[in-house]
Amino acid sequence: MLSARHHWRCKWCNTKFKGGGVTRLKQHLAGGYPDVSMCRKCPQKVRQLIKKYFADSKAAKERAKQKKTEVDHRAAEPPSYHSRESKETSAPDDEAQIETVIQASLADQYQQEEIARYRERFGPSYYESGSGSATGRGEFELKRTTSVREPGGRWSRRNMSSLLRAFGSRRRSSRDIPAGPSIQDLDPHALPSKDSKQQRIDSMLKKYKKKDMWRAIGSWFYFSHIPANAAANPYYRSAISAIKAAGQGVDPPGPKDIYGQLLDSNKEDLQRWIASYKNKWPTYGLTVMCDGWTGPTRRSIINFLTYCDGKIFFHKSIDASDKMHDATYILGLMEEVIDSVGEQHVVQVITDNGPQHKAAGELLMEQRPQIYWTACAAHCIDLILMDIGKICRVQQVVKIAQIITRFIYNHTWVLSLMRMYTGGEILRPDITRFATNYIAFDSLLQKKTALRQMFVSAEWQESRYARAGTDGSHVENLVTSQSFWQRAEKIVKAIKPLYEVLRAADSERYPRWASYIT
Repeated sequence: MLSARHHWRCKWCNTKFKGGGVTRLKQHLAGGYPDVSMCRKCPQKVRQLIKKYFADSKAAKERAKQKKTEVDHRAAEPPSYHSRESKETSAPDDEAQIETVIQASLADQYQQEEIARYRERFGPSYYESGSGSATGRGEFELKRTTSVREPGGRWSRRNMSSLLRAFGSRRRSSRDIPAGPSIQDLDPHALPSKDSKQQRIDSMLKKYKKKDMWRAIGSWFYFSHIPANAAANPYYRSAISAIKAAGQGVDPPGPKDIYGQLLDSNKEDLQRWIASYKNKWPTYGLTVMCDGWTGPTRRSIINFLTYCDGKIFFHKSIDASDKMHDATYILGLMEEVIDSVGEQHVVQVITDNGPQHKAAGELLMEQRPQIYWTACAAHCIDLILMDIGKICRVQQVVKIAQIITRFIYNHTWVLSLMRMYTGGEILRPDITRFATNYIAFDSLLQKKTALRQMFVSAEWQESRYARAGTDGSHVENLVTSQSFWQRAEKIVKAIKPLYEVLRAADSERYPRWASYIT
C-alpha cells in the first residue's frame, strides 16, 4: 500500500494502481478480468489460491441466495403440520388421480367454450390480408387493426369462417394447426397476463414502502420486548407472507382472537399431527426417554419423552421431590409410561447412567424381555469427564486457571487492559461440570500470546499491580510460566475427542459418526 488512500503497488510486476482497494488487487493477481490488468509475474500457486477464493465466495453467495429463496418460498405456502411426513403417506391414491384428471379436463373444456362464446358474441377481429400465400398461415395472414368492426357496422361471415378455421381443431396434430389469433385478440381482458406486473409508480415507491414497513415492524419488536432473533423463526416469515397475500382491508387478530379461536385452531392442528405421529408407532417402534434433573429450588423433576421416526414428543412430567429415587420407584414410573403408550410399541427405554436407573433398567429387561434398556451416551461421556477432572494434576491446572481469570475479572483496570490486548473475553473455569473447563482451557490457549504480551508490557510493569509480593505479581509469574501452558495443552488435547462426541450426542442434528472414528 502507498501513502495515498486506496493507492497500492504490486510487489511482483511493480504496477501502480490508484483506487480499487483489496478486491482490485485480488483481481489483478488472479487475472481474467477485462477491467483490470493481469499480473504477469504472479506465482502460479498464488494465482490458483486467489481464483479458488473467488470461486468459493461465488458458490457461497449462490448457496445463501438459494437457501433464502427456498425459505421464502416455503414460508409463502400455507402452513402444514404434515410437511415432514414420508412420501408413502402423502402420495395420492387412484381416486385422487382420477379426480385431478377430471378437473383438468373440465377446465380445458371450459376454456374452449369461452373461446367459442367470444367468437359467437363478438365475431372475428378485422384483419387485412398479408403478403400473399407465401406466409404459410392459411388463406390470409391476420393483422390486428385499431377497430374490430367493418366500416359498415356488420360482421363479415367470410372473415368469421376464416377465423374459425384459423383457430384449428384440438383433435389435429400440432403440426397441422395453423398459427392464428388467440382469445386475447378477441378480448384483451379475457385472460390474465402471464407477465403482469405492478404499476411503474409502485416500483418507484417500493423502497419507501419497504422503509415504512421495516420501521413499523421494528417498533413492534422494540416496544413489545420481542428478541431480534425471533425474525429468524419460519413462522415470522410465514406470517409476513400471509399478510401480503391478504392485502388491504383485512383486520389483524386481537388479543381475544389470539387466545381464543386461533389457540383452539392451533391445538386442533397439533392434535391431528400427534395422531399421525402415533399412527407410525406400529411401523417404526417407539423409544421412551427418561430425563431427571434438579431445578434451582431443589425440586426433583423427571420428564418422559417419546421418540419415533426422527420426531421427539413430550409425554409427561413428574414431581418426585418427596419420593425416594430407588430402583423400585424408577421401575414403577417406567412401567406406567410403557403401559400408557402400549407395550407392543416400545422397543427400548433410555435413561441416565445412575446406579438406580441402571438397576431399574436391568429389572425392566428381566420382566419384559422384548424391551431393551440403554444408557444415555451423553451422560456416560459426562461421567468420564468428571472422573478425569478428579485427577490431582488436572485439578492443579484448573486451580491455576481459576486464579488467573479471577484476578483479571476482579480488577477493572486489569480487565480493560486484557480486553485491549486480547480483543475479547476469556472464559472462566467452573467447579461443576468438567466439560466447561475444557472450553475455558481452550479459550485461554487461544489468547496465550496476547496474555503473555500484556503481562510484559510497559503499561503493566508501570502499574501498582506489578509490585513484588502482590497478587498481580503472582499471577504474572503463573502466566509467564511455561509449565502451566504445557499442562493445559496436554489436557485439551486429551479431552478434545470426548468433548466433540459429547457435543454431537447433545445436539439435535444427526452427526456423521464416521468422522469421529479414526
